[in-house]
Amino acid sequence: MRLPVCLFAGEVIVAVVTQSQPIAGVSAGLDRIIEIIYPSVAATWPGRIIGKICDSLPVRVAGVKLSCILFGLPLAPAGAALYLLTKVTGDRYLLTNRGVEIRKSIGGRLIRRVDLSQIAAVTIRVVPGQAFHKAGDIELRDAKGALLATLAGVSRPERFQSAVMEARHARVHNDAALAQIQARK
Repeated sequence: MRLPVCLFAGEVIVAVVTQSQPIAGVSAGLDRIIEIIYPSVAATWPGRIIGKICDSLPVRVAGVKLSCILFGLPLAPAGAALYLLTKVTGDRYLLTNRGVEIRKSIGGRLIRRVDLSQIAAVTIRVVPGQAFHKAGDIELRDAKGALLATLAGVSRPERFQSAVMEARHARVHNDAALAQIQARK
């Protein structure tokens, strides 16, 4: 670790702590957070009920579903309260360079961790009521198809699915390269 300091007329202008890495973004032995996401209200049954109600009448008026016009305002306070409740008492999902973690929103207590090397497939399952919220459940599966973990109510699940698969691909190739280097010694 080095501490570069720039001096101008005897005053410190910039002091930045940096850690040198041989390859940018690759850190041996350390977990680095790639992304943190919080589940939407679609992760809870009241949120899915709100989604079902707001998606119940497919007729559109000026491009907006009739059910959103009729039920949107009366359901808004319940939706806002549910949103705050899930952010305070719910979970959060962390994608790191080594795995996917499910942690509590407050306190960060680890609930479950799945190493990227264990993941063979990432599937999306949209249960009734989640489509309105543009959310779905992400299922992490191993090579035998067994369920490793479910990330409930992820907004825009296709994007996070892609991020997990890219991180997994990088982890597997990095581990293979490190194994090859160790075999040469």
